[in-house]
Formats: sequence, structure tokens, C-alpha cells
Amino acid sequence: GKAIARGSARSIPGFDVHHALSMCAELLIKWGGHKAAAGLTMAADRIDEFADRFEEIALQYRAEIFVPYGKVDLQLPLALAGPELVQALEQLEPHGMGNPAPVFALRGVRFNSVRIFGKEQNHLKIELENGLEAIWWRGAQRFPVKSHYRESNPGPGPGQSTDMVFHVGWNGFHNKTMIEIMDLGRLF
Repeated sequence: GKAIARGSARSIPGFDVHHALSMCAELLIKWGGHKAAAGLTMAADRIDEFADRFEEIALQYRAEIFVPYGKVDLQLPLALAGPELVQALEQLEPHGMGNPAPVFALRGVRFNSVRIFGKEQNHLKIELENGLEAIWWRGAQRFPVKSHYRESNPGPGPGQSTDMVFHVGWNGFHNKTMIEIMDLGRLF
């Protein structure tokens, strides 16, 4: 017999996983559930086709529901992500479970350069359009980069714009503002 794949889904507020699966029904052997959770069975050789279709459906929803970490505290112009903001944010420390670090979002940011680094070539160092450096730990796995490492993958390159969710902090080693990226992509 054919190889079978089974899965389950837990949704997020604003995304109806039952409706999304109903739009993929012809690719599934069986499925069921409700708005917030579902289960499914399919032929294993249809996983890629299912993933593509499911993603197309998800892109029809308001993109802000997919912003990671549940919420963005402030949509911030890039010009304000500097040393003055870092100093103001230090007044809110220490950050932890009861006092999470603020999460910022930025629309349409452009990159001057993108570089893959790390022993396993899985981190990204991005120079933003205003010259600030941003780091995205394990970002190369989530957001393919056009570089000599990954020629075949589409991704951000100099002059291309994307949305960004991030933290702002101080890089004491280099004595400058540091942007720590949490996610990139069409977020709004």
C-alpha cells in the first residue's frame, strides 16, 4: 500500500483551521475538527501539494494574525530604533516572565546586505537600509537568502523590502544598537 501521513492542528485566534482543511479536502483521505483544532490523514506523496495549498489559503487571511509571539507592542519607524530607544527601554528592565521585552514591528524595511554566518551557516546578519545591523539567530533556516551559500533559494536581497518583528537592545561587545530579529516576511 501507499505510505500514509497523519497530522493534527491547533489553530490561532482568527484562523479557521476547519475551513482551511475543507478547501484542501480533495487532497485528504479523511479529516475533521473545528475552527480551533483538527486532525487529518493523507497519502504521504501529497504532503508537498497539501502544504502549498494550505499556505495559499493562509495567505488570504489578515497577515497580522500570524505575527509571532502573540503580539507586537508598537509598530516602530526604523529611524527611532537607535541608542535613545535602547536607553529608554533599559528603564523597563529586568525583562522576564512577568515583564517581557517589548516587541516591535516595521513595515517595508529594506536591506543593504544579508550575510549567513555561524558554524552551521544558520544565522543571518543583515545590514538595514539605515546602516543598523540586525541579527536573526537561526534565521537562515526560516528565511532563505540569496547568497553564494544558497543560490537556488529565493529570499531577501539588497534593495528588497519585507516586514520585520524584532527586539532592540545594546551590543556591548561592539558598543552599538543591536536589532534582534524575531521574524521576517509579510506580517501585515
